[in-house]
Amino acid sequence: MKLLTRIKRLPQRQKIILGLSSFVVLATIGVLIWAAATGQIKPKAASVQISNTATVTYQDAAGNSYSAQSNTVLVDIVPTVNATLALSPATSSTVVGSTFKVDIILNTNGQVSTETDAVLSYNNQELQVVDSNGSAATQITPNTPNVFATVSANTVNSSMGTITYKATGSYAGTGTLASINFKALKAAAPSKVQFAFTNGQTNDSNVLITNGSDILSLASGGDYTITGATSNTINISLALQSGTNFSTTNTVFTIYRVGTTTEVFKSDVTTDSSGKASFTITSPAAGNYDYIIKVNGYLVKAIKNTVYTNPLTLNFGSLKAGDLDSDNHVTLSDFISFRTKFGGSDPVADFDHDGKVTLSDFITFRTNFGLTGD
Repeated sequence: MKLLTRIKRLPQRQKIILGLSSFVVLATIGVLIWAAATGQIKPKAASVQISNTATVTYQDAAGNSYSAQSNTVLVDIVPTVNATLALSPATSSTVVGSTFKVDIILNTNGQVSTETDAVLSYNNQELQVVDSNGSAATQITPNTPNVFATVSANTVNSSMGTITYKATGSYAGTGTLASINFKALKAAAPSKVQFAFTNGQTNDSNVLITNGSDILSLASGGDYTITGATSNTINISLALQSGTNFSTTNTVFTIYRVGTTTEVFKSDVTTDSSGKASFTITSPAAGNYDYIIKVNGYLVKAIKNTVYTNPLTLNFGSLKAGDLDSDNHVTLSDFISFRTKFGGSDPVADFDHDGKVTLSDFITFRTNFGLTGD
C-alpha cells in the first residue's frame, strides 16, 4: 500500500514514465511467451525451460529510488526436431559403363510425415538413370509400402537431368524412400547428384507433417567418381556332359552384380572343340560378381561371388544336358521336344555330337530329368 501511495504522490511526468516502463515490461514478457510458444526461441543448453523476470526502477521528486519486480515467468520449451534427406552411399567410385545403386534415405527424427518430396538433379552427360536391366529408365524404384503407402509422383527427365519423386501416407523413422540405378557414361571427378532444397520453399524437396509444415532441415547429396574404362581379357572354359567335342555357338555369357539380376555385361561367345573361349570387354568396377554361362540345350552353370581380375579366368566345369526349352529345368516339355527330334540330326539334342539324336543322347537326357540349373 505504501508503494501505491508513493506512486500517487509522484509528479505527473514521473507517473507517465513509470507507466511507459511498466508497459515495456509487460510487452517484453508477452513477446517472450509468444516467441516460446511459436518456436522462435530455441534453447541453447540442455534445459527445456526458460525463466525470466523484469525489474522497473524509478525516482521521486525528493530523489528517493524505488524498484518493482515482476513475477517470474517460466516457459517450457519444446525443441524443434527436423527431418533429413540423404543419399547412400554418399561417395563411391566406378568406371565408365558400369551401373551402381544409390538409396534416398529419409530420417523424420521421430516425427510422423504425411508426405515426402525428393527432387534431385544430376549431370546427364556423366550419368544415366537405368532400370534393373541396364536400359534407360523413366522412373526410380519405390520402397512402398515399407516407407509410405502411395507414390503420387515418380519421374525421370533424362534430357534435363532431374528426378522428381513424391510419396504420401504416414511414416516415422529412418528408411529408404526410393532407390536410383545409375549408369556411368563418362569420366568425372566427381559427378554430383544434388537435392533441390531451400528452407522455406515448398516447390522442391520437402518433408511434410500433419499440419502441413515442412520439417526438412538438411538434404545431403552425393559425389561419385567415374574413371575411364579399361579393356580386360576373359578366358572361359567348359565341358559338355556327353562326348569329347565341346564346341558351342551362341553361348550366352553374363556378369551380374552379386545376388541380383542387374546385368553388368552380356554377350554371345563361341567355344572351340576343347570348350575354351577368350574375349575382351570393358572392365567393370572392382569387386565381386556372379558369372553365368548358358549353352543352348544345357542347364545354366554359375560361378558366384567371385572377384573380378584382369585377366579373368573362369572354369565352369561340366554342363548338364537336356534343357531344350531354355527354362533352366529338364521337364516333360523338354522330353516332348526331344522325342520329336529323336532319329534326326538336330544339333541341340545331339548331346554327344555324333551327328544323330540316338539312344546315347536319350540316356544322357534321362539322367538329368527333373534337374534345375544354377
